[in-house]
Amino acid sequence: MHCANPEMSLRKYESGAVKRKKAAERKLKEENITKQTARIETFFTQSVSESAASSSSAEIEKISVPVEHQEAQLHNQHDSDDVKKQSYGHEEASLTIDSNGNTSSGLYETDLGLWEEVSSDMQAHFISVGSVDCQHKDDDFARSKRSYADQFRYCTAAVFTRIHTLTGEKSVRTWLCYSPTTGKVYCFTCKLLSTEASEFSCGFNDWKNVKRAIDNHEKSQTHLLACVAFKQRSSLVGCVDAMNEKLLVSETNYWLSVLQRSVDVIKFLAERGLPFRGQEEMFGSPANGNYMGILELVGKYDSFLATHIEKYGNPGYGMKSYLSSTTCDELICVMGKKVLSVIVQELKMVKYYSICIDSTPDISHVDQLSIVVRYVKEDGPVERFLSFIDINTHTGKGLATALLDFLRTNKIDISDCRGQSYDNASNMSGTYNGVQAHILSVNPLAAYIPCFAHSLNLVGANAVDCCPLTVQFFDVVQRVYTFFAASTHRWSILVSALDKQAPVPKKLSDTRWSCHADATSALRKGFKRVLYALEQITGDPEEKQIARQEAKGLSNEFHKLEPGILITLWDTVLQRFNNTSKALQCATLDLNNAVSLLNSLQDFVSSLRSEFDDFEEQGKELSETNTYEEETRRKQKRKKQFDESSGEETRMSGKEKFQ
Repeated sequence: MHCANPEMSLRKYESGAVKRKKAAERKLKEENITKQTARIETFFTQSVSESAASSSSAEIEKISVPVEHQEAQLHNQHDSDDVKKQSYGHEEASLTIDSNGNTSSGLYETDLGLWEEVSSDMQAHFISVGSVDCQHKDDDFARSKRSYADQFRYCTAAVFTRIHTLTGEKSVRTWLCYSPTTGKVYCFTCKLLSTEASEFSCGFNDWKNVKRAIDNHEKSQTHLLACVAFKQRSSLVGCVDAMNEKLLVSETNYWLSVLQRSVDVIKFLAERGLPFRGQEEMFGSPANGNYMGILELVGKYDSFLATHIEKYGNPGYGMKSYLSSTTCDELICVMGKKVLSVIVQELKMVKYYSICIDSTPDISHVDQLSIVVRYVKEDGPVERFLSFIDINTHTGKGLATALLDFLRTNKIDISDCRGQSYDNASNMSGTYNGVQAHILSVNPLAAYIPCFAHSLNLVGANAVDCCPLTVQFFDVVQRVYTFFAASTHRWSILVSALDKQAPVPKKLSDTRWSCHADATSALRKGFKRVLYALEQITGDPEEKQIARQEAKGLSNEFHKLEPGILITLWDTVLQRFNNTSKALQCATLDLNNAVSLLNSLQDFVSSLRSEFDDFEEQGKELSETNTYEEETRRKQKRKKQFDESSGEETRMSGKEKFQ
């Protein structure tokens, strides 16, 4: 058969009629599928509490009053509203109140007395929503009336609460449900899942023996097996389907594993005080910092982390990896808050504590106030650092206000403070405007005790400043370090001269007196070898003239007897001084031991006054000279006045004057 129009046989596109026919067939097919497929809203039901919250009081009313009052109230409602409903899309999730006061939620009755046959869908529904809507423990229990020979008894709200016989703790029996229809109580789990009949699955109303019966049922094998089955099924039922729940759990466990590795790396770096970030935030870059570098290192031996870094390592802005600096900062904040909360809880348990604060600028030039608390646990006293606080003022009132605000924010009662210890600065220890005075005005029991370590440090500093020869001696000690440290060439000469038999010279510090102890100890042990290095530089014609002159000046100081004596004296004093200072900073030190340490140090220093001859002999051995500088100077005779006696002037020897 030939087409009448040859051009029609060459058509490339379907005609409009064909398209409309296919569209109609497709629409009909979709409608048939829709009729056979339940809408997703049907998988969600509304509980009694949710229905009551979302419905108006005119539509739904649940009042715990006697049954006769309920019947009268329901009779006054509209005749056609015997069953009130809420629409969920195209399906109906209803909450009803019939003439007997019975309620139903969703597609199933919540009154266990009306359950005749429990289907698998019904089991899945109540396993997902629980037994809250089925308990009816706030009912008036009017229908539970039962007559005995001596009296009438009713169900009470007390049966829904279990009291532990030993501890007295109270817990709600979520499995026990009351039926407003039958006036009996039922076991929710046994009624829903158990195949064996029991007195609580069929209904129980012997109120005279209800306590014994409930206790026996809670311990029965049938009830325990039903509870185990309910727990196992409730872990999967409750979502749209079990597969989605499994996927959610799997996804959650995956990201938890990633965060666990990140937390371990953060703890490692924080415990050692190491920096986190580098110049770049890219995996594979040698400049990505310690945090990302350690993650890469762990990934070489951890296949899970290696796969995660390969997939999510450098995702770009807006993509999740949980390995970025943002997540790292959040984890640090969370960990810091957790540590602070644990310390605060521990502090509240022991109740009484003492405080210690001090301010110092950090590397970003922000002045911060450090807060430390000290309290006594069962195993002894401990000191805990709480936080850094940014401050804008150093006045006593400003610091006290910042401290009190911090304690108030963390719910730490200042009235439980029994001690405060600061340094000897006027803004801290001032009697009228110091921090301790402002704290005492709030809590008179917070006794102020100056920090022993700070006080001892001030004693050492003032002991040096009051003696010009000692100031000059420590200036020589500092000049030795500065001279060699200013040049790598000179430092190499010093190291080769020491030959690993003595420590290198140390730098002094204005605030840390332990540095003075280290410096004098190092110089005493390497005195002659340092002198040899200075003489080697002095005699080297290839050295710069200024370096040779400076080395010669230091060498001349080493050949004097006075520096030799002072170095042995101060090394002996400072070693004991440093040990005492470290002992005073021990967290477990008590007040009695602190006083004993200071008295012992004072007695030790006083005893050194009678040992000058020993120090003199050691100084002569170091400096290899027996002459005091005073004896080498030209003695000047003072011209006497006409009214003075002609007796000889009393003169002190070099030893006596130096001593």
